[in-house]
Amino acid sequence: MIGNKKGYTLIEVLVATAIIALVVTVATQILLLLLNSQFVLNDQLEMDNKIRQMVLRVTDELYYGFIDYDYYPSAPSDYPEILAIRRPTGEQIVYWFQDDTEGRYSLFRCQAAQNASCPIGPSVTPDPPDWQRVNDYHSQFSEGYFFVQPDTDSIGRSGPSSSDVAPFIIVHMQMQKYEQEAVDVFSSIIQTAITPRIYVR
Repeated sequence: MIGNKKGYTLIEVLVATAIIALVVTVATQILLLLLNSQFVLNDQLEMDNKIRQMVLRVTDELYYGFIDYDYYPSAPSDYPEILAIRRPTGEQIVYWFQDDTEGRYSLFRCQAAQNASCPIGPSVTPDPPDWQRVNDYHSQFSEGYFFVQPDTDSIGRSGPSSSDVAPFIIVHMQMQKYEQEAVDVFSSIIQTAITPRIYVR
């Protein structure tokens, strides 16, 4: 005698399949969202690290040098995109925020030999071998400036500043990462103040 065997109806199978498909779809979307968030976080951390390393590089070179007032055509406050540093050994280091006419800036660095100067002016472009780009092409600056105080060298624009008050420089950078379609998707900002170690009292 064969007993009654009850199986699943077609409707039950379809309902179970739909539920499983819904669960898989939702789980997949959550997983993709988590992965995308992780990629965004990694990119943001990478850009934060880049801008932090740039600031550390500038402040380190500034700490062991002094403001080269002779390099500026007038007061440093007239040229906030430029930071001119002279080492005690005579070498010059200049940082220059150069805009690309689209509201974006790149940071360039020049190092000149002892008692020499980096080329700059309206007709000068920051091209190798004199100038080297500090940031990459996908990470550019929407803001960047150097605020130098005092605005004039207290001993006649020659050598380290002679004052009872140490000169200080504010370094301000806001970096954005651009995709190929030129849309900024990440932004990082940093500002710090540094006092050169070398100045005469």
